[in-house]
Amino acid sequence: MKACQMSVTVVTANMLLSVFFLPGVWTRCGSVTSAFRTTTPKVMEALSGSCLFIPCSLTGIPVPVKQPSGVWINGDDKIFDSSDAVKLFPVTVIGNLTQRNCTTVFYNLTTSSS
Repeated sequence: MKACQMSVTVVTANMLLSVFFLPGVWTRCGSVTSAFRTTTPKVMEALSGSCLFIPCSLTGIPVPVKQPSGVWINGDDKIFDSSDAVKLFPVTVIGNLTQRNCTTVFYNLTTSSS
């Protein structure tokens, strides 16, 4: 029975995802740095197959447009753009961007999501 418990523990550990953020990073578009700054938790963890709720806020100048869009980028890869009609990943910005709330939910995470 103990061997069975160990294998369950190992499987659970392998399915745990860690997500690292750089809170306070300036938002940017290409080589242009904007006056917005994001605030997110530094590290978050989620189980594979679960959702990840990411509290997020913007600081800086007021949001200048009536219909702002939110973009999540990992390195050079665009993970999500709220203005795109086609969604590559199951992600939703649930915060109100006009109120500087960029809180986001990533759904059905997999180990390749990190």
